[in-house]
Amino acid sequence: GSAESELSVFCVPAKIICWIFNNTGDTDYNTAPNTPSVVFTADEAMHCIDITIEVDGAVENSEMFSVMLSTTEERVNLFPALANITIIDNDNVIIGFAGGAMIRFVNESSSQIEECVVLSHFNLQRELTVTIVTEEESATVEDFNPLDAFSVVFHTR
Repeated sequence: GSAESELSVFCVPAKIICWIFNNTGDTDYNTAPNTPSVVFTADEAMHCIDITIEVDGAVENSEMFSVMLSTTEERVNLFPALANITIIDNDNVIIGFAGGAMIRFVNESSSQIEECVVLSHFNLQRELTVTIVTEEESATVEDFNPLDAFSVVFHTR
């Protein structure tokens, strides 16, 4: 997809420079060129620039960059002159119990059961933590040892 910034200038021919700054994370956006110039004539009120958002397969935090306007022209007020853009990650991680079984049967004579947590996405760009808790239903704490906020942490490579 792409993000577009809009700028309005009324009744003044002006050259406006659009600067793009990477604030957080890797570069997940692209412009050509990186400092596009926009020239307004007397009868124009709006120009748009395209900033392409790069699609990657990395699970990562949201990232930000800024778009800033500047001009050397006199009698031109730039307002607002700064736009902060946040790229929200679209790569989802799926974490669940192994085998996908949501119902398991266990004999009371078993001393222990094992539940495995599985991560489906292996290109992590940040650490992920999953909390596991047990909840009483017809079985109570006399029937099993409860887990209270047991954490499983998946680290980046």
